[in-house]
Amino acid sequence: MERKLQCSVFVMFLVLLFIHISSAAVLVAKPMGAKYAMDSSERSMSRKFMNAAVSGAISCSATHSMVCPLDVVKTKMQTDPTLAGKSTGAAFQSIIGKSGLGVLLQGLGATSSGYFMQGFCKFGFYDFLKNGIYSLINDEELARKYKLPILIASSGCAEVIASWALCPMEVHLSHHINL
Repeated sequence: MERKLQCSVFVMFLVLLFIHISSAAVLVAKPMGAKYAMDSSERSMSRKFMNAAVSGAISCSATHSMVCPLDVVKTKMQTDPTLAGKSTGAAFQSIIGKSGLGVLLQGLGATSSGYFMQGFCKFGFYDFLKNGIYSLINDEELARKYKLPILIASSGCAEVIASWALCPMEVHLSHHINL
């Protein structure tokens, strides 16, 4: 339990860090003592990052929540010896017959919130990292030449962060379904 709490705190730290960085969108050093005011391009970039993150969060949460009943059946087929060897349709009927229709929504909260955080991190950090790397490369020809490696690196790093955000909820989900 303590480990799960530590993971959750770390994930929330990453999400808050992302929100802070993307809302500030400060990639340029300001002179000491100068008051910071976002110009229109920084506000536009911040809005772009948040749009990507929120869009990813909503889409991942919605799509994974729609298949939650199938995930419940799959998990029960893996853990319940009476369902071993049955087809998915027969397992659906057996589970509904034993426990009722409501059991298919077990873990819906953990699924939707876990994949909300995963989508937020995956899409938001991908966009943030991609644009951050491009801003570090001041040579347009070089950036065009290495476009694919930049996109792959941004995507891979974003997926690692997103997986850290998802893991605590997946553990909660598997424990909840097996009860």
